[in-house]
Amino acid sequence: TALTNMFIDSKNYDEALHYALLDWDLINEHFAQEVKNKAKRALKLSEIYLGLKNIDQAENFLSIAENILEKHSNTHLLELDVLNLKNMILFEKYKKSNDQSFLKDTHQNIQSIIDKIVKGKLEYNYQNSKLFYSQSVSKYIENSMEVAAELYRLQASTDLLNLIFKLMEVNKSTILLDGMTDTEVKERKGVPKDVLEKEKQLKKQLAALNRAIDRAEKDSLESNQVLKNLSDQRIELHEAIEQNQIYLKNNFPAYYQEKNLMLSENIDHYQSNTLENQQAFLEYFIGNDKIYRLFITKNQANFDVIDDLKPIEKTAEDLIQNLIEFKSIDEEATLLGKEILPEFSEKITDLIIISDKKLTQLPFEILKKEKNLLLEKFNISYAGSVQLYDVQKHLKTKRKSKLRWLGFAPTYTENSLPNNQYEVNRINELIQGKEVVGSEATKEKFLEDAPKTAVLHLATHSEIDNINPMLSKMYFHKNDQTSGELTASEVYDLELQADLVVLSACNTGIGKNESGDGVMNMSRAFTYAGVSSTVMSLWQVPDKETSELMLLFYENLEKGQLKSEALRNAKLTYLENVNEPELKHPYYWAGFVVSGDIASLENPSFPWIYLILGLILVVIALKSFKVF
Repeated sequence: TALTNMFIDSKNYDEALHYALLDWDLINEHFAQEVKNKAKRALKLSEIYLGLKNIDQAENFLSIAENILEKHSNTHLLELDVLNLKNMILFEKYKKSNDQSFLKDTHQNIQSIIDKIVKGKLEYNYQNSKLFYSQSVSKYIENSMEVAAELYRLQASTDLLNLIFKLMEVNKSTILLDGMTDTEVKERKGVPKDVLEKEKQLKKQLAALNRAIDRAEKDSLESNQVLKNLSDQRIELHEAIEQNQIYLKNNFPAYYQEKNLMLSENIDHYQSNTLENQQAFLEYFIGNDKIYRLFITKNQANFDVIDDLKPIEKTAEDLIQNLIEFKSIDEEATLLGKEILPEFSEKITDLIIISDKKLTQLPFEILKKEKNLLLEKFNISYAGSVQLYDVQKHLKTKRKSKLRWLGFAPTYTENSLPNNQYEVNRINELIQGKEVVGSEATKEKFLEDAPKTAVLHLATHSEIDNINPMLSKMYFHKNDQTSGELTASEVYDLELQADLVVLSACNTGIGKNESGDGVMNMSRAFTYAGVSSTVMSLWQVPDKETSELMLLFYENLEKGQLKSEALRNAKLTYLENVNEPELKHPYYWAGFVVSGDIASLENPSFPWIYLILGLILVVIALKSFKVF
């Protein structure tokens, strides 16, 4: 089977067929009673014959698999395979004959694929298993998108446009979305608080145990017995969590029914309830060899397909590489802007980018449109999906934060950040919040104060773990009692009330890009914990320039500007003020991006408001004087 899959992945279907037929003979001769495995082999042969353009044999083995699966349950992924192959066979027939009648059933098949993917995600309780599931179903979505795009090309309709939109959204940041909304749905559907608390504690214990196992595996002095004991404890916790899920499913069916409906609304819902008049979503979906683009404004939605993915990906890679190596990016920024940007209405000022795969590490503001940087025209922000942005936008209506602003700037014995304490001190003078600096900036202090804060500012070091993203970490002050390490896993377990977290640290936006669910970075961890927006860095921005940009950013926030507007204007002011030509390179200013809700902060300190209030009081006093 491994050899068969390897040759299928490399599209060497002749070799794949050789090993698949050997496997098929083996299972029929010795393991005929293992019907699910037989169905899997039949589906694999159907896929291979389709790759060889042998439609008759592809249909034959697909029929064998369907007949087996009809008599058995718990065959969710295999049913998805069947639907996918049905559509691919019909699509191949259409391409050969140009007969559109072959596409008649594909629309409903795609809708069934979407429904089954949404339902299937409910069966997984752990983040790693959900990520594995997201990766497993990504091929079905990519193939469905190719068919849906052709259907739309042949006959554009609102129904098909919504189908395409749901395909784009069904596997984007869904784990994040699920985590953010899960507790709220449970509370709304009557799940008791003690059950919620038990579940929360079980998950915290599991996260702590996973961290302990990781440390033990890295420590050569730890005995095998210690690792075995920890692993046994993890198995017990998994069983307890599974039992808790069974209890919820049996006793609170309304909760599971609503979870089952966690599918994106139609486009017009977000146009009416999420977008403002001057805002637009620009969403990308990268398929097998194409880029699918959807541009949504308050009143319009335009979909198109960009062919020749490979050269575009190469240009994007060259652009990012030149960017972090201080090289000229003009040629790549112009070419990529021409290739992937749509035409924009003059009314649009706020662009909300929902990118995909390799485009996620790209700061779009450095792209050029009509010889100008996008930075010069648009307030640019990012979101994991339209659904996620909608949830983040409406989070602030439930906030109960006591502290307006909290800034952390630890001291480090090695690899110091010379400007981090100055940065936090200056911002605090402007905001009038609370600063925690030097040896006071401990992890324990953060965990104590963070849940009651509206805006968190963390001027710290960070480290990304691309092998196990949950062990990525930020560093607070280290002392005899604590290592100062705050892992992404621990952040996931927090319940934060913040409208904004500024991660003024190295590489907080970099992380492992999981197919379907986005970049596994520190920003994502804070979003999962309930934060409605984050500012993060896509690469290691120098300490001095970071401090300058952060101060300008907060000055603009205090003027009541949108978060994306405040960051954009901070960058424009930086470019206007800097004298050294080399410091104008985007490496120094384009690294910081804002993700999530872009609304301005509540209760900004407008100096002019106080002036107006003063004038009003003077007028009232004069009128009172005249009366007497």
